[in-house]
Amino acid sequence: MNRHSRMVLGWVCTLVGLSAWAGSKRDIRPVVIEGTYLAYGTLSTARNSSDPVQYMGCGIATFDSGYSIVSCTAVSSAGQTLICTSVNPHIIETARAINGDSYIMFYVNTEGTCTSLTVMQSSGFEPKQP
Repeated sequence: MNRHSRMVLGWVCTLVGLSAWAGSKRDIRPVVIEGTYLAYGTLSTARNSSDPVQYMGCGIATFDSGYSIVSCTAVSSAGQTLICTSVNPHIIETARAINGDSYIMFYVNTEGTCTSLTVMQSSGFEPKQP
């Protein structure tokens, strides 16, 4: 198992384990961008943020030819931006699980391709406010 896979597995196990506690609430910082390769945060926390800069999300386009592509974008409160795209059907399938309160983590390679996408739902995440 490579370093990247171990890191993703560690995050997933930690967040899933914590979400099992009754009444547990996770204090997830809105949008975190590490270097030029990793972004993570919850959509709801970015939406609820008091600053107008933060953004986190993924979108999928599917064409009548059957071709699909996903694009994920993260913008931190400091304005740092990370964007990736992928035509990998597994990453596209994962992106379809995103809802308004999802936790998203994505890795980007030097070509701007999403190499990993993690989507999680948890009662411990802050819900989106109107």
